Parts: sequence; C-alpha cells; structure tokens
Amino acid sequence: MLKTAKFYTTSGRTDVSESAVREECSWNTYVDLHNINDQKPVGTWMSNLIQTYVEAGTMEKSVIDALKNNIRLDVSKDAIAALSK
Repeated sequence: MLKTAKFYTTSGRTDVSESAVREECSWNTYVDLHNINDQKPVGTWMSNLIQTYVEAGTMEKSVIDALKNNIRLDVSKDAIAALSK
C-alpha cells in the first residue's frame, strides 16, 4: 500500500490517505510476479469500461475488438521471464 500511495502522490494526487489506499487495495487486485497467471484475463477492466461506453452510445463496439487485437501478452511474458532470472 505504501507504494500505491507514493505513486499517487508523485503523480500529483493530493487527496491520498492511508485509509483510502487501504480500501482501494482491498477491492482491486494488482498483478505482480506472484499472481500473474492466477488473475482475470489481461484487458478485462478496460473491456468492461469500453462496454459501458458502448452501451451508453458514446463508443463503437469495434473499439472492444481493437482492444483485444492490441493486447500483447508476449511483452509481459518476456518481462516476467527476464525478471525471474
């Protein structure tokens, strides 16, 4: 949680509190080297967000397909392999 708070404050947020960060971390699973293969598929959060915009009529459904086509798992797999050495 300390890293999350530090990221927010160095990114310009001024409303960061320990309790707010703790709450966010409780409902948001962050992917790291230990759980990368156990989590929901990459892009789920963004796909759900885009679906909300599609249903609201502010985005075309083709954006979801474009997102799926642009997710590059080979990049993250290569990074994990390099970090695991």
